[in-house]
Amino acid sequence: MSTSNQVTSNTVVHGRIALRDVTTTGEEIKDTGLGRKATPQDTPIFICELDDCSRLFPSRERLAIHRKRDHNTEDAYKAVLTWNTEQETPNQMQE
Repeated sequence: MSTSNQVTSNTVVHGRIALRDVTTTGEEIKDTGLGRKATPQDTPIFICELDDCSRLFPSRERLAIHRKRDHNTEDAYKAVLTWNTEQETPNQMQE
């Protein structure tokens, strides 16, 4: 009889109970830099608002590619929702 390691739709996967960490202090966790909240400066985001599109992009360059392909426009500056305070101007986009 052969055994299989494949997961099927009727496979039951049993979890394990996690033990509470009673030794690590909040200060130790804070010093690791883990678990901090992202800020708008950490996470630039550009939201396309043309034609109620609402797609999100990590850079204006990616937004411009989307606009050209999906909206047939090269304008990456109008109808954009962003909190990124980039220094880029439309002239720099062309370079």
